[in-house]
Amino acid sequence: MPRHIRREGFVGNRLTAALAFLNLKAHASHTALAAFLREVCGEEVSRGQIVKTLHRVSDSLEAPYREALGRLRKEPILNIDETGHRERGRRFWTWVFRAGDLSVFHIDKTRGAKALKSVLGAKYKGTIGCDYYSSYHKYLKDTGAPGQFCLAHFIRDLRFLKEHSEPETNRYVNRSLAAMRRLFRLHHRLRENPEQDRRELVQAGEKLRRTIIDAPSNPKAENIAKRFRVNGDSYLRFIIHPEVEPTNNRAEQAIRHVVIDCAASQGTRSPNGRAYKERMWTAIATCAQRGVSVFNYILDALTTTANPATAPP
Repeated sequence: MPRHIRREGFVGNRLTAALAFLNLKAHASHTALAAFLREVCGEEVSRGQIVKTLHRVSDSLEAPYREALGRLRKEPILNIDETGHRERGRRFWTWVFRAGDLSVFHIDKTRGAKALKSVLGAKYKGTIGCDYYSSYHKYLKDTGAPGQFCLAHFIRDLRFLKEHSEPETNRYVNRSLAAMRRLFRLHHRLRENPEQDRRELVQAGEKLRRTIIDAPSNPKAENIAKRFRVNGDSYLRFIIHPEVEPTNNRAEQAIRHVVIDCAASQGTRSPNGRAYKERMWTAIATCAQRGVSVFNYILDALTTTANPATAPP
């Protein structure tokens, strides 16, 4: 038997790449893949064999995934988000770390700052775009890294506060939302014309800060004001640094595919399954960002897997 055929095994590289594509890109279950092989390809293949085939994809993506993890610590800006993940009834968390042309997924047992340290280390100094969750506060405090808290989440909190029955609180929310809208209008205008003077945007940011801090004597409104009084610089960092986004939408968009996939598959069953999903999700999202075919990328990884030095970057 020729060596390259022995190395590919029972299922060839091209069909293996197609099964991985259907499994995680099209959210097809192992049962659906077995039906596809039986009814379309005319081959009776067990689900156990399909699992082994997908694990071969995982092995071929190990080197590129490790390279991607190592690159994260050198990225100047990262947007980070997390979502729940299930494994045999146990609670895990899927984290996404999105840079300009790279998205890396990591499944961890904790939602705390330890998960961030395990991926980024304790000395990361790049800017982190994130929501207001406590884990990010702790990590930013421990490392001294600058943060950009998501203004979209802050707007949602303001709109929730608007449902308060007190007229004074409603007027406060309306003033804050009006100042926020002006800030975003100026931000979008500057994105279209980066050479334009940014002083007007800086002034709009300071007006927003004053408006939110000047809250009525209502516990919920005072909580909003305190949040901006303490972390106002982290909400308005994008004004001084144009390369930073004011929201965390980039990370939320990257993790949306994972949420759909976990709903279809009910999570994972083993550490091997966890590794497979981490690596495949990373390949799918990164290929989409770079505008390249994830199928061809997986096929390339499978073809060169015998020699790690030739693994695709």
